[in-house]
Amino acid sequence: MFKYFFVITLLFIAALAADKSSLIIGKTLLTRTLLAEKNLTVVLSVFNVGTGTAYNIEVDDTKWSDKWELQVGLQKIIWDKLAPGANFTHSYIIVPLEPGVYDVEPATVTYRDSDDGEPRVGYSTSYNKLKVWHVTESDRRSKAHLQEWFTFLLFSAGALLVPGGIWFYIINNFEQGLPKRTPKKPVSYTHL
Repeated sequence: MFKYFFVITLLFIAALAADKSSLIIGKTLLTRTLLAEKNLTVVLSVFNVGTGTAYNIEVDDTKWSDKWELQVGLQKIIWDKLAPGANFTHSYIIVPLEPGVYDVEPATVTYRDSDDGEPRVGYSTSYNKLKVWHVTESDRRSKAHLQEWFTFLLFSAGALLVPGGIWFYIINNFEQGLPKRTPKKPVSYTHL
């Protein structure tokens, strides 16, 4: 009985010690403000965090809606193998054709632990409710707003000049809280 337990334990340890690859894929959009008809760079990063080499790696990021157009690069790539602890990065440029709110599907990575092993699948990050602005809306949000600044300065100047004028009047016409006395001009009787 102890012999069978020992054999099963050795097989279990051997299975745990087998080199397994584990890929993590990240999808990053390099533009903070997305504008219709302007380039958007998408970066796909694949990391092998496992202890074994990954083979026949296929990254697929073709699930964009028809309101996006590929400009430069490939959305589907194949990599022969990726060693443990290694990574690779791939980028392409896509253009949103219309403003709106979009749900961007995650990219998928399919790979094998050996050339003839079972395929394994991983998914990248996704972007839900991705807002694409029209170019004029973006300009309106980021322009100098000169009319608003002029109005603000006008009201600020009024808020400072009114109390300043009162203070100046008090300083010139009062002394220790009492109205200043103006000396009376002596009456001259010489003209009589």
